[in-house]
Amino acid sequence: MKWTVTIQTNEQLLYQGKAYDLPIKPLIMKEFSMRMFGDPDPCLIHQSLVTQRLVDYWLKELGSPITRAPLSDESYFIDLPLAGAVCSIEVR
Repeated sequence: MKWTVTIQTNEQLLYQGKAYDLPIKPLIMKEFSMRMFGDPDPCLIHQSLVTQRLVDYWLKELGSPITRAPLSDESYFIDLPLAGAVCSIEVR
């Protein structure tokens, strides 16, 4: 499925796009790459797999589709200023 994610705060758009294109914090990417592959400097394939795993878990925890739901602790890996942000997820 193709999930479209919109993240905004105070009506300011922070992100809108495909779920698997969400920006991932570099330290989280490195940590999960080490756990999954023993790779401290992940190649594009490892980055893609780490992103997929993080986003799949996040989508499962949030439940979807959703509209303007506050972001939970499971959103820690997203490299955006998420204080006070809300998220909408839809299938396209």
